[in-house]
Amino acid sequence: LPGVDMVLQAMSGMMTSQGGDDEPVANTIAIIDVTTASMCVLSSVLGLYHRERTGEGQRIWNSLAATATYLQSEELVRYQGRPALVKGSENHRGPGWLDRFYATRDGWVRVQATDPAKVARQSLAKAGLEMGGGDDPIAALAQAVAPLSGDEAVRRFAAAGVPAVRARRVSEVLRDPELGRDEFVHVRAASDGTYFTTPGRYATFSRTQRSGPMRVAGIGEHAFEVLGSAGLTKEQIDALGAAGSITLGAPMEQKLMPSYR
Repeated sequence: LPGVDMVLQAMSGMMTSQGGDDEPVANTIAIIDVTTASMCVLSSVLGLYHRERTGEGQRIWNSLAATATYLQSEELVRYQGRPALVKGSENHRGPGWLDRFYATRDGWVRVQATDPAKVARQSLAKAGLEMGGGDDPIAALAQAVAPLSGDEAVRRFAAAGVPAVRARRVSEVLRDPELGRDEFVHVRAASDGTYFTTPGRYATFSRTQRSGPMRVAGIGEHAFEVLGSAGLTKEQIDALGAAGSITLGAPMEQKLMPSYR
């Protein structure tokens, strides 16, 4: 059956797993759609490799449902003595006091200590994160972080040996100079003279690397070049187009399509 990301998030249990005992929580990123597309590409490469080795082709298929289970590998694996799964919630900030999000005066930071048991309150206090004497470390640390800027909170956590980063907005990521320099984001010209951004490359090759965005060709845009290279004249190609045997097209309009969300 056909499906879309949100439907499979619900069918696979992903939404209720994230929501825990609260309401189902959807991931607004189309994680199942994107991962399934990547799986299709990998499967196609493996199929081509098999053809090179054996001379035989084969049909390959996968599904959004299969990818949804793959993405939940840790949650779906069961064995005797397995530690309890982290339970989500409608407003899940993290499972532990040094494994969660904390609000700052200008946003949020994500804290992820390698071994929280080895982090002492004295170390945090020495770094400028005085937690007071309360019994609840989450509430105490939240109070210490709240008046700080995100950048300052990150610096103080780093001084205490605790990894932390600012939780950036997508608009900030698009303006990241390092991501732009490495072409992880592309700025593209639209047909109407405006500009839009798209993801750039996600792999780098030592021998076959290319740079810059690749434009999607229109249907039949290169009919004259392709058929002309095979020896057909312009008149013959025009006749094929007039007969409906081929499509003589133009470049595809460069614009963003509306999201189904």
